[in-house]
Amino acid sequence: MRREFGRYCRALQMGDALIRRVNQLERQVQSLSAADMERIFINDAIQSDGGRQYQGLVFFSSDCSFEIKNFPQGDSVDIDSIRNNIVNMQVSATEFDFKVASSKSRLTAHLNMATGNFLWLTASAENCSYLMDVIRAFLVPNFYRPASS
Repeated sequence: MRREFGRYCRALQMGDALIRRVNQLERQVQSLSAADMERIFINDAIQSDGGRQYQGLVFFSSDCSFEIKNFPQGDSVDIDSIRNNIVNMQVSATEFDFKVASSKSRLTAHLNMATGNFLWLTASAENCSYLMDVIRAFLVPNFYRPASS
């Protein structure tokens, strides 16, 4: 597992078993692509008891997103091109100023692709800052650009 992926998982307070699961899925996803996985994002939610629920896992290469929904149990991988393919993105924040996250911060990003597919990303607490990094580094730079005639 890439060092930064492991640090990210630990920052989200994942246990060793889930970190091993992320490592296993990274190897599987990497076998589907010649490009390196450059970024990881984990959809999460804070439950009423204060515990964190991990819902989905997305790897990003320079050209594609690789999403494993319900990754703690699921193995199915949705692959979509992100290279110049995003036509719309709705970003919603609660108690988050797009800079500093608190334990009450929430952030969602819903993306519509030119292919008709979509990607839904959700973050809680400190994960909001990670999602902002993904938005800036991988999503905004890949908005759809029609081919020049």
